[in-house]
Amino acid sequence: MEDAIRELIVENLSHGEYFIRIVVAGLCGAVIGFERSKKLKEAGIRTHIILALGAALIMVISKYGFYDFIDNSDHARVASNIVNGVSFLCAGVIFVRSGSVKGLTTAAGIWATAAIGMAVGSGMYLIGISSTILILFVHLLLHKNPVAHDALDTNEIIITVANDDRTFEKFTTFLEENDVKILSIDLKKRAEETTKIKMTVHAPEKMNFELFLPLINDEPGIIEFTILG
Repeated sequence: MEDAIRELIVENLSHGEYFIRIVVAGLCGAVIGFERSKKLKEAGIRTHIILALGAALIMVISKYGFYDFIDNSDHARVASNIVNGVSFLCAGVIFVRSGSVKGLTTAAGIWATAAIGMAVGSGMYLIGISSTILILFVHLLLHKNPVAHDALDTNEIIITVANDDRTFEKFTTFLEENDVKILSIDLKKRAEETTKIKMTVHAPEKMNFELFLPLINDEPGIIEFTILG
């Protein structure tokens, strides 16, 4: 009787239905990822889309991909390993800087996005979509700065410093003190004595050269400095 029920479920669910579930999961991930990218978080729209798609795909495989097996093993264990895999991603966005822990909310959002993908992949559309709306509501309402930043409103800093950690650490500390967020960083060693650093940053207001003058004058390790944008 149990085998007959399984065969009936598989016959009534086409590959098109599976695909729709994966697409809906991706859309849910896109909604959350878009809000995160507007806040300039480490995990943006692409990360959340791929995560939700992958979770839904694994859930579909786990739930419907093993009906041709005649044993009674628990194939749902495949889906349970999604949680283990997502844990590694979450650990990658949590870091400690200046005595404070950063990235906890982003990590929790990644974990929740995977859960949404699993829900939609199993056919629980209402649960998945309503959870997406709820998470988005939490991000927007409870964020300490609810006004989203424009990700295109950025500046580029090109700086050449002496090859010592103290100068670079002092510069990044200066950025943090002035609420300047580092979006990306590229380091190139020009010689044994100097390193060229290219940063893309976001500031709460328009930056200018005068902001950095006190630091440049007081820090001999800063050899060249250019700000663009």
